[in-house]
Amino acid sequence: MAQKTNDPKLTDYSVTDALALIDRRFGKDRLLRDLSTPTERLVTAYYLQSRWGYERYNPHAAMHMALSDDGKYTHDGLRAQADTVIAEARKIGARRILELGCGQAFNARVIAEALPEVEVVATDLIEAHITKANERGAHLPNFRAVRSSFTELPDDLGQFDLIFAVETLCHSPEIDAVIERVKARLAPGGTFMFHDAFRRTDWESKSDDLKEALVLNELCLAVPHGYAVWGTWEDALARAGFTDVTTEDISMQGLGTCRRLGRVGLKFLTQWKYRLLRPYVPKHLARNAVAGFLGIYIMYGGASDPASENGITRYGLIRAVGPKAV
Repeated sequence: MAQKTNDPKLTDYSVTDALALIDRRFGKDRLLRDLSTPTERLVTAYYLQSRWGYERYNPHAAMHMALSDDGKYTHDGLRAQADTVIAEARKIGARRILELGCGQAFNARVIAEALPEVEVVATDLIEAHITKANERGAHLPNFRAVRSSFTELPDDLGQFDLIFAVETLCHSPEIDAVIERVKARLAPGGTFMFHDAFRRTDWESKSDDLKEALVLNELCLAVPHGYAVWGTWEDALARAGFTDVTTEDISMQGLGTCRRLGRVGLKFLTQWKYRLLRPYVPKHLARNAVAGFLGIYIMYGGASDPASENGITRYGLIRAVGPKAV
């Protein structure tokens, strides 16, 4: 095993070393017990307990990866997903936009500010998120947040020209049910698009250690059923009558975020002051250290020679056009 120093670096750890460190600090078996927890209950507990961590991650409470082309993290990179939605909205002339699983609505608020003539509605399962989203967006007359799960999306919301999500649909194992509700809320010929993590199509051929790292990362991010395999959503959208379904692999744009979160996770796992604090940190907030530490392994195979093909997951953007009016 690699010799550890008093100031460990991500490059000191192979995926095998990383798993051993997590086992010593958390106990892998204890973590894996939560695989049987009902998804909605796990997701709610995860986000409520992780709120402080996300607010420390970014003062505007963004809950997603910052993207960049240079392998470095900046707060500005957190706007990348919203900027993609803004460009699409301008392209299609959208007048109403809906966000699914908004958290504190960082993305919806960025979009509402950039497109003051467009109504932007954000939805989330957790009432506390909706309260904070509306507080943070109170200065935006074209923005509001309402409580709803992916599979509810009540009819009184009306229809939208564009529906989007950022790193949240992975929480639902009911892909077909989500698509049906999206289709019901999407105006004829409207655009549905979302950014998320996916298992690679060849994930089963990867090493046992990488597969174990994947399951632990998914579980610690409240995705006990696992990320959807690349292509699953595309096939389901096509079956539901969506057209022009495209997928863009932008995995390497997340490298800066994975490096940053990996370093934060490693500090929590190794530095004595964080280890002393751990008994007082809420369970799911603490487990973000595991998810963050493992991100660079599952996405790029490790920190020493990061490459998308070396990982077991991908990060992508899916776009699709809804059915036209009959």
